[in-house]
Amino acid sequence: MNDHSYANAVRETLKSCINSLGCMKTLYLSNPEKDFTRTRKISFEDFINICLQMGNGSLQNELMKFYDFEGSAIPCKSAFGQQRSKVSSEAMHILFYAFTELLM
Repeated sequence: MNDHSYANAVRETLKSCINSLGCMKTLYLSNPEKDFTRTRKISFEDFINICLQMGNGSLQNELMKFYDFEGSAIPCKSAFGQQRSKVSSEAMHILFYAFTELLM
């Protein structure tokens, strides 16, 4: 397997793990009956992806990069903070555990 196809396989495995986590998101939310039930700019899956892709820039710059600098699509920092407060840190632990298990 060459480097490019391996990288694609790893990327697809991560996407699959994030989608699976999204299907079970009620297990990792503060208030499962209400959290992430309405359509927002930052979905549960987007929140996880943003957290994984963040670099060392400011939160606003990282959000702009994630949403490809499309003005009206970029959520504010407060929206990210509100979504972050809804998700348990255990979600990331489960994601990383599932992802590494699939790669072994």
